[in-house]
Amino acid sequence: MRSQAKTAKHDEVEALVLIEEGVHLLRQLPLAHWLPYLMGTGGWCLALLWFWAHTTWFNPAPELLALHAFGLTIAYGILKLAQAHLAGALMALRTGDTAPRRTIRQWAGLYFSELAAHGPGVLILPLACILTFPAGWVWAWFQSRTVLAGTSADAPSRADHVALTLATPKQVHFSMLYLSVLWVIVWANVAIVAVLLPRLANSWLGLDTFAGVTGTSLFNSTFFACTLVVSWAIVDPVTKAFFCLRVFVQQSRETGRDIRVELRRVASRSRKQLTIALLVLAGLTALPTPVVASNHPAPPPTATSSVIPSDTLERELRHVLQTPEFEWQLRPKRDARFRESNRGPIERLFAAGVRKIIDVFQWIGDAWDRLTRWWRDLFPDSSSKPSGVSASALSVVANVLLYGLLIVVVGLLGYLLYATFRRMPRKSPQTKAGVAVAVPDLTDERVHAALLPWQEWLILARERRQAGEWRLALRALFLAQLARLSAEGVLSLARHKTNLEYEREMRRRLPGLADRHAHFRGRRLLFEEVWYGYAQASADAVDAWLAELEASR
Repeated sequence: MRSQAKTAKHDEVEALVLIEEGVHLLRQLPLAHWLPYLMGTGGWCLALLWFWAHTTWFNPAPELLALHAFGLTIAYGILKLAQAHLAGALMALRTGDTAPRRTIRQWAGLYFSELAAHGPGVLILPLACILTFPAGWVWAWFQSRTVLAGTSADAPSRADHVALTLATPKQVHFSMLYLSVLWVIVWANVAIVAVLLPRLANSWLGLDTFAGVTGTSLFNSTFFACTLVVSWAIVDPVTKAFFCLRVFVQQSRETGRDIRVELRRVASRSRKQLTIALLVLAGLTALPTPVVASNHPAPPPTATSSVIPSDTLERELRHVLQTPEFEWQLRPKRDARFRESNRGPIERLFAAGVRKIIDVFQWIGDAWDRLTRWWRDLFPDSSSKPSGVSASALSVVANVLLYGLLIVVVGLLGYLLYATFRRMPRKSPQTKAGVAVAVPDLTDERVHAALLPWQEWLILARERRQAGEWRLALRALFLAQLARLSAEGVLSLARHKTNLEYEREMRRRLPGLADRHAHFRGRRLLFEEVWYGYAQASADAVDAWLAELEASR
């Protein structure tokens, strides 16, 4: 039982991998399948936002509110139909099959079944999010229900649905985390665009919009509702693609569907290659048979022969190219090639360098001209001139501001280059025979294991041990451990990697060696408890670690 659980956990596909494959699948989806989904989703978003704005602004009567809620329910059912259609199209694209075709009666049955299945979710899913623990399973239940309903013309089996919901809980919860973070990022971008776009239209184009003149009163419940709904509409296709791939993977474990899909693709590719080979073979057989040389002269071409002599064809082509229609285009290129061919290699090199320099200065001059024209448009000389201030004074002030802004920008760029150059890591001296190697400062957090070979780290650890600096000796031993694993090809050292990332990389490159993973984890925790925590480094721990590394030399 435990071995089966370990095998299932090992075979579990990471959530981020399925999300990336889902995005790639969405990019391949034809536009004909996007249009029904966009129409259903767009109608639902508009209906929801209209209902929210009308309810919060005008406080309608209860009977009118009930009528609007009924219309919103109808739009919600159409949304579920659109999502089921998208799921069916994505699954068909993944498997290479055709999307299921339904009659009007089947669409009506799917509409009412989806409405009955997802209607309680409006209350159940928020309650599960409040309770926190069952949120992932509840969310997976509703999403898998949409995928199963869209990929089959019949109603999904309850047993299969429950099995898909409870499978790979770690994958589901990580996907919920990743997609929630994506939703927050998309919402932040949508909110920023919704705030800045009206103000830019007001300042650049002179358009007075409601959002551009309301100020901070823009941030009301309708604003947040609009941005949240738009961001949800952007992230929802990614969610559906993820769950389509998740259902496909889970079903393939039971039926081997993924193997059949790959075999079908290989067979299709082989048929295409065979077809191309047959076409090439047919083209080769259609070529004229070469004439075997003999002592008898070839008969002269008859008037009915369709083969044109090469000298005649070349003469006609030269005659056509010398006509005015082509001569005016070919002469400058021919003259330029003639001048270029008469230059030596050094002259051509310097000429290319001079052309590049001229192009750079021309680009700078054009950019400066565009900047000055834009600045003059912002501060015109005669239009909208305030009383009591001359046009020349405004022009002088504008020029001073422009040059001052340019000086500030150049100064900031220079400071950034200077700061970047100062923070660049200096190349550590390599260890060579007869050359002194700079000793790294073990108290510096920027020191990493790639600075020295692991034997040099052992020498440094032995020196710190003899000096009684057990904490520094322990850090030198840990760096020696990392450098040794790098020399064995187990790890790839990098300054930005953390110790936990090294441990995960070791597990990934050496699967199945649980004892070695546990040993490295114990050494890592020992070092981190002393270096980052409050534990004290002991002489016994340092001596044991040092003896272990020296024995393996």
